[in-house]
Amino acid sequence: MWEKMKMAMSSVFDFVLPFLRQMMKSAGPVLASAALSAVKAVAANAAGSTDAEKRDLAFQAIVVDLQSQGIKIGIDVGTSMINAAIELAVIKSKEP
Repeated sequence: MWEKMKMAMSSVFDFVLPFLRQMMKSAGPVLASAALSAVKAVAANAAGSTDAEKRDLAFQAIVVDLQSQGIKIGIDVGTSMINAAIELAVIKSKEP
């Protein structure tokens, strides 16, 4: 709990606030779910791939997932949001 409080009061919070605002919009939870699923799938199926290849595979899987749900890339969700969601999903997947 204290870590969350410290983060909220730090300059890091100002840095991540725009991302948090975007994630709270309607497409945010869908993007988070798609990113977690894609990162898990890529980790399980692309063992010999480079990090760049894994990121590209995850990005493509997320785009397909979002588009299948009617979310428009570049309008509802930007590529920077997808990339950030991938990074957060990787961090989340490494947590115990």
